[in-house]
Amino acid sequence: MMSILLVCMSYSSGMPILYLGAFFYFSATYLVNKVLLFQYYKKTTTLDRTLPLYTMSFLKYSIIIHMFVALLMFSNPQVLLLRS
Repeated sequence: MMSILLVCMSYSSGMPILYLGAFFYFSATYLVNKVLLFQYYKKTTTLDRTLPLYTMSFLKYSIIIHMFVALLMFSNPQVLLLRS
């Protein structure tokens, strides 16, 4: 899931449809995990704060990567070239 998030954050400035694709992916993953948790898993592991804290630090880096890739995409003069 983290790789999908990083790819979406990196390339979404050039391809905004990735936001929609990531939304559907994360929604489907949420629903599947919810069904599996309530119907199939008998015992859960110990939940702690490690994974949410790791995710928050990962999001900080993905925002920086998103800005860098967007700068590279939009600074390319051929991106907005309207000649045919």
